[in-house]
Amino acid sequence: GPPRRACEMMLWFILFFGVAAFGATEWWSRSLLEFFIFILAAMCCLRGDFNPPAGGPLIGFMVIIALGAAQALNVRPLAGPAGLLPFTAARPQTLYALLLWAALAALFWSASGILLWEGALRRLALAIFVIGLFIAVVGMLQRGQGNTAYYGLRPVRPGCNPFGPFVNYDDAANWMIGAIFIGAGFFAEQMLRRWRVHLADRAAQLALAVFLLGVTIAAVLTTGSRGAINSFFGSVLLTGFLVAGSFKSSGQRRSSRASLIVLGSLYAYFLYANPKMLGFAGGAFDASAAYRVSMYRSGLRMFLDFPVLGVGLGGFQNAFHAYQEHFVVGLVDHVHSSWLEVALESGILGLLSFSTAILAPLVRLGRSLTLGTRRPGVVTAAWFSALFALLLHGLVEFTFQIPANVVLFVVTLAAVIACLGGGSPSTFRLGLAPAAAFVVLALLSLPPGVSGMSPRFGAPFVASGEQLLARRDADAINIHP
Repeated sequence: GPPRRACEMMLWFILFFGVAAFGATEWWSRSLLEFFIFILAAMCCLRGDFNPPAGGPLIGFMVIIALGAAQALNVRPLAGPAGLLPFTAARPQTLYALLLWAALAALFWSASGILLWEGALRRLALAIFVIGLFIAVVGMLQRGQGNTAYYGLRPVRPGCNPFGPFVNYDDAANWMIGAIFIGAGFFAEQMLRRWRVHLADRAAQLALAVFLLGVTIAAVLTTGSRGAINSFFGSVLLTGFLVAGSFKSSGQRRSSRASLIVLGSLYAYFLYANPKMLGFAGGAFDASAAYRVSMYRSGLRMFLDFPVLGVGLGGFQNAFHAYQEHFVVGLVDHVHSSWLEVALESGILGLLSFSTAILAPLVRLGRSLTLGTRRPGVVTAAWFSALFALLLHGLVEFTFQIPANVVLFVVTLAAVIACLGGGSPSTFRLGLAPAAAFVVLALLSLPPGVSGMSPRFGAPFVASGEQLLARRDADAINIHP
């Protein structure tokens, strides 16, 4: 089969491609990202020594995929007769979303096996940090020139606020906060591994690490993304409290946690003195926060109408305009909360499956930080911090719906599993048959005209919001006038 290094490099390339290709939010880049993911899974199948962990988060992904497949079989308008079976308000979008969920499951399966190889976790950490630094440098250069185009070259649609290769600064900040934590763990591990080197060499390594991390942190602050900045500090405080619990001396535990309380109090005062960081201006929500609150209210009404199984994977965009308030103008692509959007599209079943897949290993790793049972501790703490920060940011942004960002999230989840020791090997028999299945999925992912296999199942992935509005049947779905 393919050499291990080829599989690793393909994983790194997938992470970089998703970022470099404008966050993989356009139909062509998302198609190619899925294609590369399925090819990576096929490569892993051809290796005789590839045995990733079984169960756990992968089961959560598979539950959502199975639910989405059942939804795609039953199309009905929102105002149609109620039923107990799963349904979708938009079959093409559900089929399109199913392909992405299948790619994410394949990516998690592949990455969780690759990261069990010697040194793979360390090399991945470096690759992620370098990509985060790439985003930071390109974005800072762009902002410094007052340029509002992708890479400072390609114009974006009105209303967008790009940062580097991303169409929106929040998405760029989300990627960078994950990279900062992972990079900090990488540098700390390297310094501990080389503790006996000459003092001047250690000082030079420390200076380089501080500089590179400082550039990336400065880039996050430059974006002004409130969700990312608050998630970053929230993750720092939680990780610090957990790590402090592992100190053997009670005095060290008390002093460390007292310092964290002081730091948290200072940050709370900063938020009090700068209410805009929480979305307030003049004692009321500012325009951005009010927009979100309106969408959350509408989303809650939508969820209460379809609480168990949702309106279909990918069906949010078609269904939400029947619920959105007059305050929200135009077609809403996403509800600005990834967790809420998962609940709206797949109901309680999907939300519980997805949250359990993420929170169960995260809680286990958090407990190991407190008990001091995992080594090296800095690596464990870094991956925990990154996943928790990405999770927090997903509460107020649709980061899971940005392919480049959800790829980072899934790979970080696989790294958390690797930090826990991997778990029991999979009994899934590898070979030509599963590899061929992944190749078929890769061909189905290709853009139209590239593959002759009816790619995308006819999904309208180039349809604009105006086209969707023109096609909607207002009489059939207008259940909240």
